Amino acid sequence: MPPALGKLMGLNEDQIANAIGICASHALPLNILDADREENVMAKNIRFGWVVYDAILSCMLAKKGFTGPLRVVEGDCGFRQAILQGEMDLERLTDFSGWRILQTRHKVLPLNGTTQGHVSATLAIVKEHDLKPEDIASVQIKTGLREWRHTTTPAKKYPRNAESADHSAFYANAIAIKERAFGPEAFDPRKFTDPVILDLIEKITIKPDLSIPEHGHRVTSEITTKDGRQFQKCLENPHGMDDDPLTDEELEDKFRGMAAKYMGNGQIKKIIETVWNIESLDDASKLTKLMVFPAR
Repeated sequence: MPPALGKLMGLNEDQIANAIGICASHALPLNILDADREENVMAKNIRFGWVVYDAILSCMLAKKGFTGPLRVVEGDCGFRQAILQGEMDLERLTDFSGWRILQTRHKVLPLNGTTQGHVSATLAIVKEHDLKPEDIASVQIKTGLREWRHTTTPAKKYPRNAESADHSAFYANAIAIKERAFGPEAFDPRKFTDPVILDLIEKITIKPDLSIPEHGHRVTSEITTKDGRQFQKCLENPHGMDDDPLTDEELEDKFRGMAAKYMGNGQIKKIIETVWNIESLDDASKLTKLMVFPAR
């Protein structure tokens, strides 16, 4: 739980310490929600949201005098011992120099982070050369080992839900070829059994490139057409990652595109204005109330 949240909720130093202890002593998502060989489920989408929920609840409890383990990190059976077997850099944990939020990156496409590159490469090829699904003989993707493991297992190859679809390298590239885009509409359940998409999936091969670092973003997409033409696109670093973050305008446009189905322009504009001025907000509930919308 970030100390800034405690300050935003009006907690003093002791209350923040208790809130951290309350929250950290029971908030620990399992990795099964994003495991390589498991089908992804809806619970994956709120695993971090639950931690935030716990953090807010912990702040409310601490503000009323409820106590938590103050030595939740370094104490007996605390985080350092129970989770990290004693290996934990406490100095780094307490280093609050710099604004680490500035290191946050946002994806261009609503996909698994490491899938961004090869789908962007595939999109560039089909748009530049005006390729249609019926033109495609084969597609070969080269990506890092982690990406290959994480997005190509049987549960991900033929997704049955949105949570697995956004982690399927096969499905994502098939959609990119057919629709020349990959947005929220890609998760329409009817598309999971679209014969054109399924046919394209069978033409796609994903191969790991062991020269790519575990969390590297270098990717290659190579498309061969039925008339024998070959097109290749390599990306070292897809837009949105590392040193090429989205601009403020791109980030606003992405939010507008995602939110337009649920709220009007006035509400969207107010949320954007509030977020850009979050440091002047005296009560977090003012932001959360803005994000409420009528059930469809």
